[in-house]
Amino acid sequence: MGTGFRSWNKFQREVRLTKQLYDYTSHLYAEEHTRLKVEAPSLPPQFETSTRAVTHNLDRTLEYTAHHYPERLRQLLLIASVSFLETFLSELIEEIGERTVTPFLTDTRVEVQRSQLLSYPSLEALRDDLIARDIRQLTNGGLKEFAKYYKTRLQIDFSSFQPAYARLLEAHERRHLHVHSGGICDQQYAHRYSAMGFSPGQAVPVDQAYFLGVLTVFIDFGGALRNAALALYPNHLLRKKQSFGKVRVPTLKYAPLIIRGELRDRKYDAVSQLPTLPLVYRGAVIKRTLNDFMFSIVVEDSHFHLVVSGAPREIRRIMHALRSCASIHVRSASPVW
Repeated sequence: MGTGFRSWNKFQREVRLTKQLYDYTSHLYAEEHTRLKVEAPSLPPQFETSTRAVTHNLDRTLEYTAHHYPERLRQLLLIASVSFLETFLSELIEEIGERTVTPFLTDTRVEVQRSQLLSYPSLEALRDDLIARDIRQLTNGGLKEFAKYYKTRLQIDFSSFQPAYARLLEAHERRHLHVHSGGICDQQYAHRYSAMGFSPGQAVPVDQAYFLGVLTVFIDFGGALRNAALALYPNHLLRKKQSFGKVRVPTLKYAPLIIRGELRDRKYDAVSQLPTLPLVYRGAVIKRTLNDFMFSIVVEDSHFHLVVSGAPREIRRIMHALRSCASIHVRSASPVW
């Protein structure tokens, strides 16, 4: 079984294809410029291509194929490449969530509408949706919000990936200028990146050396991030998981509960043995076990996380059974929202 990340493989592919697209398209611009220059005396001042979307002016096309079109291509590809990076950062978070739920177990309250809650087919679907909510907020906040989230939630510090991260921030800011200001330098960019030598009101170009350098920085940063994520969240981390659905899906009455605990006995198989604990409560033997409920168990080394849904009195019986088990220690329990 591979230990890499699908998101990293996809990001590498996108950057490689972007570089190939730029290289060959720029080559075609140069070839066309040379052809038009040679044939200009015999060509009409106005002409159409085989696409026939617009009519071209010969003199302007000679100028554009030499300078404007390659510059515009680099501008558009820079904008697209930053989007590829943000997609990679988002999808990497999703993949980490598939391997472990630990970084996402916070006490933050989340509002979920009853109709939406009833629509979840499983507790894993609820987990995925909660992580997706985090990601939607991050994509609205930009690269620095991703950096903050990775550091506080996933224990990965982007600033440790230098000099790639510093150059990445500048590229992200330059992309912002080209998206929102027509590539014109503003006061913030001029002050923050004074070493670039641009003054407010000046055009900030995306020349070839800069653009190709940025693509290299993206790969350097992405590779460092992938390695850090892999060290903290290897593929085998999420060792075991089981889910059953013999009881109704969660509702406002049947609220999902996250129970966190540790294995006192490392030989204790929480996945197979916890579901069979009898629900004894106040001396009365209840002919029910965890297998009668919708639940999910995740075991990570000596820790386990149990998500279970049931009526309040049933949850009390489950908690009593767990606390009576000598092989485990229950550390905390809290509602999903």
